[in-house]
Amino acid sequence: VTSMFNDMDNTFDSFDVLDDYWGEAMEVYLHNPWLTYSKGLHRLREVGLAPDVFGDLDQRSLTLDEIHQLCLMLFVWEGESANLPLPPYQPTSIRHLERHSWIESWIPFIMALEGLLEKEKLQWNPITKRMAPWIDLKKLQSNLKSQFEESSDRFEARRSFAHANPPGRRPARHGHRGRDPAGDKGFGRSPPAMSPIHENKPQTDSGLSDLTLEEAIQRWSHQPPNYKRANSLQRLLITVPRAFPPMNHKVEEHEYFSKWKTFDKEAFSDVCDEGLKSLLHRAARKAKFFLHPDKLPKDLTENQTILFSTIWNVIAEQEAAIFG
Repeated sequence: VTSMFNDMDNTFDSFDVLDDYWGEAMEVYLHNPWLTYSKGLHRLREVGLAPDVFGDLDQRSLTLDEIHQLCLMLFVWEGESANLPLPPYQPTSIRHLERHSWIESWIPFIMALEGLLEKEKLQWNPITKRMAPWIDLKKLQSNLKSQFEESSDRFEARRSFAHANPPGRRPARHGHRGRDPAGDKGFGRSPPAMSPIHENKPQTDSGLSDLTLEEAIQRWSHQPPNYKRANSLQRLLITVPRAFPPMNHKVEEHEYFSKWKTFDKEAFSDVCDEGLKSLLHRAARKAKFFLHPDKLPKDLTENQTILFSTIWNVIAEQEAAIFG
């Protein structure tokens, strides 16, 4: 039943499935930890009175436009929107803009928002378990920088791949040594042993074209420089998109990759050990729901299937190490 409602939540824009207050606060925190999710906001969503922008709080990071819209609703009276200027550049649409230019563009927005927050009462944050402002400006800026960096990295990865594979030349298909994709249908086995790699370069570097798919995935799942020790569960969950194309040139692109909802790196900081475990458990469950064989498209290539299977197994292994 839960799966049915979650599918409806993901399929229909007008349909929003809510957890209880604590569960929903964790979902919001995983993607938008800069927002203090108060009981008042939760009640508005429960009775269907919350504006549309609130509907995706628990699903993905809000865009800068949406953050601006939400702040206008929370802190600015109608007709006074000039008191909270919208930055001219959006982090998800930037291509050639220098990083410092983009950061400078939203300083007036942050300063105006800081002034508005000073007039507001503190709210109870159920995740950090303390009184806090509506907006954590430090975490908000970190979120926006991450959106900018992810957009820039994806653009550079596609440009690098296009340069290495000009029109008319078919990209080489990269196999995965020692794996039988037909045996991964259940995603029940542990990830295969990884051979050590002695370089520490970004996965998108054209100098890594000789790596196998297994080795490319290892760059995501294990720690440099020799890639023998697995990354922590929170590191894996935050960086899953780096194992996807176009960052991973060894795997063909597919529309399904774009449906992954990135977890904010700030979601796993500034919380107690008990809260961290709850957040990690919730995030791992969301990740495995996305990666589950029954949810995957039927038209995946062999490399795509291997990638999803290996990510599932790596996350499941680290989750078991923490929770048993």
